[in-house]
Amino acid sequence: MVFIGKHLHAGALRAALTDCLMADQEGLPSADPFPAWDTHGTGETCQHEHPELLAGA
Repeated sequence: MVFIGKHLHAGALRAALTDCLMADQEGLPSADPFPAWDTHGTGETCQHEHPELLAGA
C-alpha cells in the first residue's frame, strides 16, 4: 500500500491503519468480506465476465 500526497500526517495514518488490524482473539470471518473485483478495462479476464472463455467455447 502506498500513500502519496502533500501534508500527509504519517502518525495519524499509521494509527488509523493499526486500528484496522485484527486482535489475536478475533476469529476469521465465515464469509469472504471482499467480493470479487471488477477487472473491466484492465486487460484481465475473470470468470464472472467471460465464462465462455474459461469453458473453451
